[in-house]
Amino acid sequence: MAKMSKIGQIILGGLSLKGPIRNEISAASSFLCSAHPSKFQRRSSDSLHTDARYAMLMASVATDAFFLRRERGKEAEAYHLALGRNFESKWAEDVENDYQGLFENKRGKVVKFFRHWVPEAGYSGRGAGNRTSAREEEMLQSLSLEVENNMDLDLADVLFVPYHWYAKGGLQFGEPFYHFVAGLILRDAGYLILDEYTPSLITGTARTPDLSAFRTPELVDVMKRLRAAGVISSGAFAQELQLRNVLGSPDEVTTPRQAESTDAEIIAVEVKRNESQYMVKRGSEQLRDYLLSAYGFYDEGYLSGPSITGPGTISIGDDGSVRVERPSPSTSAAITDFWRERKSRQLLDVRVNVMLQILKCFGLSEMVEVCGGKGSVRTYDDLVRVVSRLDVGDLLKGL
Repeated sequence: MAKMSKIGQIILGGLSLKGPIRNEISAASSFLCSAHPSKFQRRSSDSLHTDARYAMLMASVATDAFFLRRERGKEAEAYHLALGRNFESKWAEDVENDYQGLFENKRGKVVKFFRHWVPEAGYSGRGAGNRTSAREEEMLQSLSLEVENNMDLDLADVLFVPYHWYAKGGLQFGEPFYHFVAGLILRDAGYLILDEYTPSLITGTARTPDLSAFRTPELVDVMKRLRAAGVISSGAFAQELQLRNVLGSPDEVTTPRQAESTDAEIIAVEVKRNESQYMVKRGSEQLRDYLLSAYGFYDEGYLSGPSITGPGTISIGDDGSVRVERPSPSTSAAITDFWRERKSRQLLDVRVNVMLQILKCFGLSEMVEVCGGKGSVRTYDDLVRVVSRLDVGDLLKGL
C-alpha cells in the first residue's frame, strides 16, 4: 500500500488509524456511547453497535451515510435513507416498501466509520467523471465483501459513515456527520431540530442555518405529549416523528437533560468540519449574518464542529464530553413589535411542520379522515390550513 501523509492513515482490513481522524472517531464514539449507553456500544475501534431507530435517524441527518443493497443479479449499491423534513419527501413507510431488509432486524445494526475512496474534492482532468464513478463502484463492492465475508452481517444491517481526504485537513468527517452530533446534543435537551429550515416569513430570503432548534413553551408541551404517547424519547429531529409507524414506540423515554449552558428557546447552528481557522471564521460570519437577517427570531447562535471552542460553540471533547459555551448577548438583533408578530407566524409554521411529520404515521386515507372534521381537504394548501387548526391531541388519538 502506498505511503500516506502523516496527517492520517488507514489500513483497510486490520484497522490502524493515526492522526486527527483517530481522535475524531474516538471522540464521536465516546460521545454516542456516553449519551445513549443503551443504544450505542463499541464494537471495534471503527464501529459501533446500535439499533434500527438510531441507525435510520443517523442516516437521515448525516446525509452522506448509507446502507448497502444488492438486488438479484446486480452489484451492491449505496442506499441513502433520505427521510426528509419536507412533506413531499420520502416517508418512512416508502422506505419500508422500497427496502424491506432494513426492517427485518429492528434491534441490531452496526455503524461503520470508513475512509471514502474518492477525495472530497473529487478528481480533475479529462475523464474525471468516469474515474470517480469507477472508484466509487470499486469501493462499494469492497465494502459489501467486507460485510459478507468478515462481519457476518446482512448488508441492510450496516450503516456506513464516511470520512474523506481533504487537501488542507487530511482525513476528516464531513459536515453531515456533525449535523447529527450537534443536533443530538440539542435533541437530548428537549429541542425540536429542523435541518436547513428557512425562517422565510422573517428574513424574506433563503438564508438558512444548518440546524434550527426550538424549545418554545408550546413546543415543550408538544414534546411532552409526544413522549407520553410513545412517539419520541426526548426532544426530536423532525425526521424521527414518523418512525413510530414502522419501528414502533422507542423503548427509552427520558426527561430531557438540561442543556449544558443555555436556556434559549430558539437556536441557530452553523456546522463546520475541523479544517482550518478560515473555515471557522467563515462559519462565524455566516452565523452572524443569519442572526441579524432574522431580526431577533433566534435567541442564540452557535458554531459547531469537532474541537471548536470559545463563546457561542457546541462541540465534543476528545473524551466525548459535551461542550456548550454560551454566546455573548450581542450576537442577535433585538426584536421589535413588528417582528414579534412575524415571529409568532413563523412559529406557527414550525408547529405545522411538526404536525405534518406526525401525519406521516397515517396512511393517506386515514390522514384525510383525521383532518376532514376540521374542513375540506382537497389540496396541499387545504391540508396545511386544516393542520394549523389541529391540536396535537387530535393526531395522537388516531395513533
